[in-house]
Amino acid sequence: MKLASEPSKRKTPKCPECDKRYLQPATTALTGTTHGESVSIVSDALVCPNCGFKTIPTSRMGEFALRVADAYREKHGLLTSGQMKDRRRKLRMSQQQFARYLGVGSSSVKRWELGWIQDKAMNDLILVRTDPRAAEANLAEVLARLGKPVGRSKTPGAPASRTLAPVSMI
Repeated sequence: MKLASEPSKRKTPKCPECDKRYLQPATTALTGTTHGESVSIVSDALVCPNCGFKTIPTSRMGEFALRVADAYREKHGLLTSGQMKDRRRKLRMSQQQFARYLGVGSSSVKRWELGWIQDKAMNDLILVRTDPRAAEANLAEVLARLGKPVGRSKTPGAPASRTLAPVSMI
């Protein structure tokens, strides 16, 4: 039985940089790198009160990598992993169904939702296949490039097209 006066066992390591103090849990700005770019996020970390050394606990590395990837995505106008998952769920699709719908392998959808970053072309496809406004904007752009007016459809029974406002891609 441990007595109240006994020091408890430390759960945080000693600072590997200065070796003078134990790392303390803190919320702080951290920088991660992905696709050759540095991205800053605020995260829970371990910080040395002596020299300021910062690190992420091993158990939180996956979460940190996902948050860095999502910060990169936001910076570059791409859907985040959460936004992609939300769109898939709104369509009531499993990852496999969503992959078939997009014409990609199911492992691609899994990877994107876990933090792998999709390229711009795939992001645009996901937007067009999951957002009616993005699909309408795409249709308007295609018609404009073909020199066809955006107006009433000539197809019997088809809904009439309408003039579209610009759509934000996120």
